[in-house]
Formats: sequence, C-alpha cells, structure tokens
Amino acid sequence: MTTVFADTFYFLTLLDSREDRHQQAVEVSRNPQLRILTTE
Repeated sequence: MTTVFADTFYFLTLLDSREDRHQQAVEVSRNPQLRILTTE
C-alpha cells in the first residue's frame, strides 16, 4: 500500500466536477492501493 499526501486542493477538486483535475482526483480516491494522508 502506498501513502500519498492530500491537501485542500485535492478535496476541492474531488468535489467540483468543473475542475480540470477532477477526473484524476476521482481515480485516486477509488484506488484501493493508496492510503490518503491529511493534516489539520
């Protein structure tokens, strides 16, 4: 399993289908091999 860091940009892009990188964010969120790390 690979751990990746997700910042605010990732979550905003995931929620907004008009964003250029929306599809890429969706693909990352559906990848069971990735563990998403965030901070407060």
